[in-house]
Amino acid sequence: HKKLPAIDVDFIVPFDTTELGATADNIKQLSKTPAWRRVVYSSALASKVARLRATAAVAQIIDEWISADTPDDLIDAINHVRAGSYAKVIVASSAAIKASDAVIEAVGALELDPRAGIIGGPLVHKDGGIQNIGLLSGLDGFVGTPFFGWPVEACPPHLIKVRRPVAAFPALALCIRADLLRRGVKFTGIDYDDVRAGIEVCLAASRLGYSII
Repeated sequence: HKKLPAIDVDFIVPFDTTELGATADNIKQLSKTPAWRRVVYSSALASKVARLRATAAVAQIIDEWISADTPDDLIDAINHVRAGSYAKVIVASSAAIKASDAVIEAVGALELDPRAGIIGGPLVHKDGGIQNIGLLSGLDGFVGTPFFGWPVEACPPHLIKVRRPVAAFPALALCIRADLLRRGVKFTGIDYDDVRAGIEVCLAASRLGYSII
């Protein structure tokens, strides 16, 4: 942990939700990961965020609280990285982090592979079915995810546990090389029911020669 590069982590509560979702649990799950932690949220949820801020355990973990008045303000905040930051992590309120070392693993993958640009991981529905294990171009038309809705234990293990290149991930829980954001790769939104924003940011990284893992 002491040798990790500088990491920015944004816990995001987007405009298309009325609840804080898994935000509190995600903050606690990543509480021991050395990083600059921010909560970026819609100003319409200010009262609910105020209650979250009043929680001592959470208040001690978060370094900055960003209230956005418009969706564009929220996206601008997400695309910001500190000078010297090596990686930027986004975690939407609709995604629940299950592994406390998830960010460390993702940043480690960026360090090991200089051509890796964006790192994602398996997304699983509350019912245990697979939501996304990486989008593959040419599957179900333009792009799709294999084994959608299947139980995790029924999916081939190498698709869940082995690092591999994919076409894209939804913009829900991602780790991106900070230099890509400095070079003009931008998030255009946070995904919920579709994967448009994730596809856009991953394609932008691919056009600069970086892979999605």
